[in-house]
Amino acid sequence: MNNSKSNTPRYCLNCETLLSSSDNYCKGCGQNKKAYRHNVLDLARDFFGTIFNLDAKIWVTARDLWIPAKLTKAYIAGRKKRYINPIRLFVVLLFIVLAIVTNEFNRGTGDYFGEFDVNLTARQYEMMIDFDTLSTQYPLSPAAHVDSIRTKLFKSVLNDDDQSYDLRDFGILENKDIQLRADDIASMSKEEIFEKYKVTTYLDQIVVSKAISTLKDPRASIRVLIGNVLWIIVLTIILISLVMKLLYIRGKHFLVEHVILLVHHHCFLFALICMEYLIYNLMGYQVVGLYFPVAFTLTFFYILIDLKMYFRQSWFRTLVKFFLISFCYLIILIASILVILVVSFLVV
Repeated sequence: MNNSKSNTPRYCLNCETLLSSSDNYCKGCGQNKKAYRHNVLDLARDFFGTIFNLDAKIWVTARDLWIPAKLTKAYIAGRKKRYINPIRLFVVLLFIVLAIVTNEFNRGTGDYFGEFDVNLTARQYEMMIDFDTLSTQYPLSPAAHVDSIRTKLFKSVLNDDDQSYDLRDFGILENKDIQLRADDIASMSKEEIFEKYKVTTYLDQIVVSKAISTLKDPRASIRVLIGNVLWIIVLTIILISLVMKLLYIRGKHFLVEHVILLVHHHCFLFALICMEYLIYNLMGYQVVGLYFPVAFTLTFFYILIDLKMYFRQSWFRTLVKFFLISFCYLIILIASILVILVVSFLVV
């Protein structure tokens, strides 16, 4: 008896469809009849076959994303199986962009906020007080040596400018001279700081409170700000979809069509940002400087052609509506940013 034939399963191991002896693939799910065999070669073949398969969703979607209106037309026409869901694509690309932005901010804030390290300055101040206490209890001679050591150890703390933080340096409360000491920020509650520095009005208290939180943990504050980008973009897409619904009301398009169209526009923009990041890391800042005008031009013509191909109106009407949509997008984006910032800012 042939062992290979006797070991061949009569039913598909994936969906349990009955297999005939002449079947090489399951009629129900398409799985290879020989899938029961397990070895390293098959594992490697499955892996590379999935990754480099030109018909795989990720590659087809990435390719057709660069063709204006193609993904949107396919989705609305019901041809969804071949492409990644637009919302899933949007979320994945957005999180990649946010990860890139967060990484760049973490790299930059280490340099910028290094001079505003409140906790480090406060610890140095406490150490200086302990040093002075020990010097008093156990005096050394000559005293000039003690003063010299004290000056070298606590040079940054002895400088009043280095242990105080002028809130005007952060672009806030520019009309008021409020300089917070590092040791006060690290050791005092917000209410105590309000009382000591005479911060009386509610708005000033909110501003100072947020400044204190940022000084204590700048990276956390930036992460919260970046996290709000998702809500800003979602809110903008929804509102712009309503604007487009009004502009193309004669076409009797559904609101979801405008949403999907805008989602793909943002996916295209996110893809350009990812490319910019790769170019920056591979070729340097000089090449990126040339990339920005190219990316801006690509985005301009991509959206313009996308509107033209999807709604099939004249170039003149498409151009007019393009500028109207762009203007409304800018206004709504700014308004969305302000709303999100105000809401997050008011949470003291």
